[in-house]
Amino acid sequence: ILNADDEQLVKLAENPRVSKVPKKIVYYSLKPSNPVVRRHIAQGGVAFCLLNGWLTEMTSFEQRSLVDASALPMTLGGKSEYQISNALAALAAARAYGLRQEQIAPALLSYQNCEHNSGRSNFYRVGKGYVMVDYGHNPAAFTAVGRVVRKLGGRRVTAVLGVPGDRDDSVIRQAAQAAARSFGRLIIKEDHD
Repeated sequence: ILNADDEQLVKLAENPRVSKVPKKIVYYSLKPSNPVVRRHIAQGGVAFCLLNGWLTEMTSFEQRSLVDASALPMTLGGKSEYQISNALAALAAARAYGLRQEQIAPALLSYQNCEHNSGRSNFYRVGKGYVMVDYGHNPAAFTAVGRVVRKLGGRRVTAVLGVPGDRDDSVIRQAAQAAARSFGRLIIKEDHD
């Protein structure tokens, strides 16, 4: 199960050492127009995409809308693209394992980040504002969380963040740049590592 929106994962599937091993690849994507997805479906493969706001199973002969992305609590009303992507990956894994739509949809709809995944995309109301707690630890994560809070709109956003100390300095600089672009105010917390 590979993210078709990630160039590196697409290249991995095409690597000769990987492609010679018998397997069934399933892609997922936020974009049903993704050329990797289109080609894969045309060749008889299965993909899971966000289509008209729904998590959808796609083959060359059928599109089955399985669950409304905005109804999933973890997506914050459909505003969190990275959580929609995570839900697509989970859906693809569950279907590959043989679970039916009737089993998967209720599980996804009942999934609560605060209860089932403490510290990852947890969203709380505090007084007149909100707090989002996430263990984003790289530039892409800072950018993704920044996109979510911008979609929530109308708020001054302060990020309290740190970057793990075992990262290369270039990654720490990239994370700082992503954070500066993504949030209105930054408070840097340095961990012991």
